[in-house]
Formats: sequence, C-alpha cells, structure tokens
Amino acid sequence: MLDRPAGQSPQTEQSAPQASALQPEARQIFPGPPPPVAPDHGDVGAYIVRRTLALLVDLVFVGALIAMAARVWITRTSNGELSFGGFLQLTLVVAIALFAYRWLFSGVFGSTPGKLLFGLVVGRLHGGRAGLGRTFVRELLLPLDLVVIGFLLAALLPRRQRIGDLIAGTVVVNSKIGALAPLLGILVLGAGGYATLEYAGGVGAAQHLATDASRYASGLITRSSPSPTATAAPTPVETIPLVPPSSTPHPTPTPAPTGSTTT
Repeated sequence: MLDRPAGQSPQTEQSAPQASALQPEARQIFPGPPPPVAPDHGDVGAYIVRRTLALLVDLVFVGALIAMAARVWITRTSNGELSFGGFLQLTLVVAIALFAYRWLFSGVFGSTPGKLLFGLVVGRLHGGRAGLGRTFVRELLLPLDLVVIGFLLAALLPRRQRIGDLIAGTVVVNSKIGALAPLLGILVLGAGGYATLEYAGGVGAAQHLATDASRYASGLITRSSPSPTATAAPTPVETIPLVPPSSTPHPTPTPAPTGSTTT
C-alpha cells in the first residue's frame, strides 16, 4: 500500500493488466489498414456476357457510325465513289476515332456508351476514377487483348482483369447508378445513331459502306489492290461503206454509119 502511487486505486491496477492482455489480440485482428473491398462483378457468367456485348457495341455499332460519317467526308470530292486508297484512309480514320472515343469516354466519364448500356464502369483497382492516363494504357493494349488471351484472363482471374487492366491497374465493375446506366447508354447511342443517319446519308450511306467493305476488305487483308472488274469488249458493228457515184461520164454508144446507094 505504501508503494502505490498517489491517486491510483486498486481497480486501476486490476484493469491495467487486462488492457495490456487485450492489446496483442487486437493487433492480430487488425494488423494494418483494412483491405480493399472486392470489386463488384455479380454473377460471373452474366458479367462476362455483358462485358463482351458492351465491347461489340463499342467496336461494331459505334465503329459503323464513325465509318459512315468519315466516308461522307472522304468522298466529298469524288461524287460519293470510294477508291481503294480512300478505303485505306477510311480504315485508318475509323481506328484512330475508335481509340479516341473509348479512351476519352472511359477517362472522363468512367464508362463508354456500350458499357453504360450493360451497366458497367471502369475504375481504379482500389477505388476511384481511372483517369486519362490509366485508360490510355488500357485502350492502347486492347488490340493485344483481342489477338491474345486477354479476355480469357478476364474470365479466369478473380478481379476479371484483361492484360490492359493488369498493366494499367484498372478494373471493370458494375455501375453504382443501377438501372439508370442502361437508360443513359440508350439515350447516347440513340442520339449518335440518329445524328449519323440524318446527316451522313441515312440507309444509303450504310449500303455504300457495305459495298465498299465487300469490295476492298479482302485486298486490305492481303495488302494488295483489288484488280479492276473485267468488262466485256463491245461488239463491233459492221458498217457498209457507201460508194459515191463515179464522176466519170459513161461513154455513149455512137450509131453505126449507114451506107449511101448510088444510082
């Protein structure tokens, strides 16, 4: 009792060992900052289907709208006809425009209209917006993912990341706005489709684009200009020359002389 510091009661002495005994257990339960929340993917099969369909909408549907508008611009001086060189230029313009479209929409808004249509967004692995830098790397590696096994990795890895996601540190998850995301996707895609059909030639422009693709796509793959279509030689028309009448006068027959009789 004499060694006890002033102001310290026996109850505090008993509670001090109990608190010190709880500290190691607390350190084991909370070894550091809480781990990041696992990405929200929902059902894996439905997630992979939605992500595949979103990619098809972004590449095929939006790509076709861009191609129709670009074709009108390229053929403005050729009466609507597209040569093989013009088709190469059109392909390059569409590829660059698709890259810029996916990069800017993902970096600025966190999603593309195709992803919004299926309720998906792109974000950082540990939360937050992906930003223009990460989405640039992600979209730059999209051709590698399409050629190799990028989307097979997305189906197998627990965070559903393709090669571009792994390198950029991004992940594709369900949108937090729920049913509003598909509605926004429908509105944006519908407005883009209406504007393209209204100002780029409508159904006729789509038919011209399909004709150009069937004519020049094989030559683009084989890197050779398609041979011009053979045309049948015109059938020669037999002409009968008109012989002008001769200007030489025909000789007139002279009457035979008659003999005179003498008496």
